Amino acid sequence: MLLITFSAPASYLLSYQTKPLYFDEDPKFAGLPEDVDEAWEQLLEPINIRASKEEIEQSRSKLTDDIVRVVDGDYVAVLSVHHELHCLDALRRRIFPEYYNKNQTAQEAEYEIYHLSKSHCVDTIRRSLMCKADVAMYTAYWIGDHTAIPSKELRSNSDTVCVDWEAIDGWARQRLLPKDKYKVRPGPFEKHLG
Repeated sequence: MLLITFSAPASYLLSYQTKPLYFDEDPKFAGLPEDVDEAWEQLLEPINIRASKEEIEQSRSKLTDDIVRVVDGDYVAVLSVHHELHCLDALRRRIFPEYYNKNQTAQEAEYEIYHLSKSHCVDTIRRSLMCKADVAMYTAYWIGDHTAIPSKELRSNSDTVCVDWEAIDGWARQRLLPKDKYKVRPGPFEKHLG
C-alpha cells in the first residue's frame, strides 16, 4: 500500500468509502435555480474558513503582508474542494443568465467570463478531476433511435470510492467565517486604513 502524506491541515480527516456510482442526479443540486439555490448556498457556506498561523505554515504558504487576515489575527483560508465547488457553481449559474445576471454590467460580465474560462475556474475543475481520476465505469445504452435527442444514456452498476464528505464538511463548518459577518484587516494596498 502506498502511503502519501499531505501538507493540508485537514488531511487527517480523509477516510474513504465504497459507494455505488450513481447516474441519477441529486434533485437537491440539479434543477432550476429556484429549486437548488438553497442547497448550493448551504454546501458552499463554509468556503471561507479561519486558519491559524501554524496551519498556514503547514500548508506551505509564505506569511507575507498580502495574506488576508481576520481582525483577531487568524487567516482566511479556503479548502481546495470548496474552491472547486465554487467554480462549478459559478458555471452552473452561467447556464441561467436571465435568472442570475439580469442586472449585470458589461464590466461584471467581462470579469465573469475571464474568471470562469480565461483565469482559472474551468482549469481548476479539469486539474482536480484528472488528479483524483475516478475510474469507475459507465455503460452506454440506447434509449431512442440515432436521431433522437438524447439517443443514448449512461448507466452504471459499478462502485466508486468517495471521501467521507461529512467529516470534511463538519471540520470546515466549525471554522467557517460567516458571509458578510467577519472583518478582515486592511491589506497592503490600503495602508492608509491601517
